[in-house]
Amino acid sequence: MTLELRPFAKDMCLCGLLSLSLSVHLICCIEVFFSMVLLIQAPDLLTMDGTYFYFLGLLDGGGESLFALHVIMCSSCVITAILLYVGSRNRFPFLLLPHLIWQYVFIIVSVVISTVLLILGFRGEMLLPSSVVLSGMLLIPV
Repeated sequence: MTLELRPFAKDMCLCGLLSLSLSVHLICCIEVFFSMVLLIQAPDLLTMDGTYFYFLGLLDGGGESLFALHVIMCSSCVITAILLYVGSRNRFPFLLLPHLIWQYVFIIVSVVISTVLLILGFRGEMLLPSSVVLSGMLLIPV
């Protein structure tokens, strides 16, 4: 038995196992799924109104702001994922740009929020283990 190396096809990724269009559609499905799960959990931000124990009273009464940020990020993810799907399906490259921009904005927002959470943890305004865990969870997709 010999190992035969074949050249990669032009429109293949994942070491030639998936076509590029199929992997774009897979990314869209995964992003929409997780965004919808997070949107279903969003009303909890309003009912808790920022009174999570790990913030030590810092965000009490700030549930509306957290809810707004959460809904804006998740709904914009769904919208840009749909545009990505339509753009890749119809071969319209300009529809891919909103998703690319959203990815960069998400990276920046995640890094800023993670930094703020860690600073709050080290200052004692938030439980330190919680700030480390929340920062880690926020940076996983990045």
